[in-house]
Amino acid sequence: MAAERLGHPMIADRRFRAATRLLLEREAAGKLSEVCAMYADVLRRRGEQDRAFALMRMAAERDFSKLPSLLKTK
Repeated sequence: MAAERLGHPMIADRRFRAATRLLLEREAAGKLSEVCAMYADVLRRRGEQDRAFALMRMAAERDFSKLPSLLKTK
């Protein structure tokens, strides 16, 4: 999440969406859970607690069915 640290949240969001799309296509649930957990931390720091919690829960349960709706930017 280097883009986020450099002050580019839109780029960070775009890269996260690209990464999750790739991992979903490859059915890499373990790595996708890790990426979701990392991004949840970014969202928490932005003050988006609800989305962060939803991502963490999804990562823990490895149920990515709601991922598309969580990826929509606010």
